[in-house]
Amino acid sequence: MEFALLPEILSSTVRMSVPLILACIAGLWSERSGVVDIGLEGKMLAGAFSAAAAASYFHSAWIGLLLAILVCIMFSLVHGYASITQRGNQVVSGVAINMLAAGLTAAAIAFYVLVYTALLKRRTSQNIVWGGAAGCMPVLIGWAAVTGSLAWTPVVLFGVVFLWTPPHFWALAFRFQKDYAAASVPMLPVVASAAVVARQIVLYTWAMVATSLLLFPVAHLSVAFLAVAVGLGAVFIREAHGLRARVVLGDDPKPMRLFHWSITYLSLLCIAASLDVLVRSWLW
Repeated sequence: MEFALLPEILSSTVRMSVPLILACIAGLWSERSGVVDIGLEGKMLAGAFSAAAAASYFHSAWIGLLLAILVCIMFSLVHGYASITQRGNQVVSGVAINMLAAGLTAAAIAFYVLVYTALLKRRTSQNIVWGGAAGCMPVLIGWAAVTGSLAWTPVVLFGVVFLWTPPHFWALAFRFQKDYAAASVPMLPVVASAAVVARQIVLYTWAMVATSLLLFPVAHLSVAFLAVAVGLGAVFIREAHGLRARVVLGDDPKPMRLFHWSITYLSLLCIAASLDVLVRSWLW
């Protein structure tokens, strides 16, 4: 490793750990008892941080792909051993739970490197659309780490993050359009008009908000969560339409308003869903 890259790698590690940690928290939806296994969550977060560290490194060196996969397997086996000693007669379950999460993590990392970075990033304006699938995988990873399986709830949340990714990154690319162009990265704002980009942001935003509301029936969440999801989505839609209106009028689109709100939106949506289940489980 080049030590000059250490600050950049550490910064990337922290950024890449956040969605995994949120996904781990969202995975608690399956824990209807409301009891949190601190040991399990600690190992999950340690694995998430380590996988992100490896991913940050291989973004600069391909050998990091192997490191990331090894890290995932190592943490899965460590927790598998812990499960064996704690549960005794659930040997197979203890290992399988973590191998599923490790496999999904390795798949996400491989997809990020081989599909997004190597094939899509510099070849298509839809790079972030399909490449963003790697960023959605933490939802499935967090659920699998807690439950040992997959279900419709994490799939729906996967869809929310998938549809959230284009408005989030296209808003950022609006602001740094010249930088992306100089780096030969054909983000949509680089190759298409501002009007086209703004229209696409609005369409993806509506689709994302509609998908987020599916969490209410699919995950059996309360009306309180539905109200929060509607409110957060309404603000996102307002910001997306506001950006488009400013583009049509020829004004400064102020894309960073949408970019910053997109981060707040996704964080609050995940927190609201997690709290909804935990609070109701503690009350009843």
